[in-house]
Amino acid sequence: MKKQFLYCLFLNPLPGSFLVLGMLLVPLFGLGLTGCGPQAASPVFSTPTDPATSRSFSTIMDDSIILARIKARMISDDFVQGPIDVDVYNGVAYLKGMVETDSQRRMTADLTRGVEGVVRVENQLLVKENIIAPETEDFLISAKIKMALLKDPDIGYLPIEVETTATQVIIKGTVLSQAQKQKITSIARNEAGSRKVVNLITLNN
Repeated sequence: MKKQFLYCLFLNPLPGSFLVLGMLLVPLFGLGLTGCGPQAASPVFSTPTDPATSRSFSTIMDDSIILARIKARMISDDFVQGPIDVDVYNGVAYLKGMVETDSQRRMTADLTRGVEGVVRVENQLLVKENIIAPETEDFLISAKIKMALLKDPDIGYLPIEVETTATQVIIKGTVLSQAQKQKITSIARNEAGSRKVVNLITLNN
């Protein structure tokens, strides 16, 4: 229900609705979910300089709204297959992950560039056939899980963090019910392969 409400706000904006949307999205995207908070650097993909001390509160809200628009556009576009991870800092969209072809890489960047509020796109997507570094596997597993969670209507709006190591997948965050917690674990296991899934998710009572 919450996801439908947010989705409707930026598809059918009313006066003042973007302010409300921003206030709702900040806790989701600004403090934990991949896209607006500083994260540990991937061994392969470059990340933007930590902006925590340079962004104003209004900029953080703007970045959260832009991120939500990008993800909504990706969910509704059948061409975007993932795994794709998105970050937004000061209006700049960073795309990371893997796609099948060069045309998918280019068209995903074009889709992102067309989203309102995006000032520039840093396209760090890799083409599957060109990936040879084994250290990318952990990142790609995390990205696959995040994309699967994002596309699920029951849990896509929740602030879930995913960390993958050589032996395990760690999922963190807060959910509204035990059923959501179990569903997230199941999705993670589908992509984790031989890695153990460690569920550190808490319930919001």
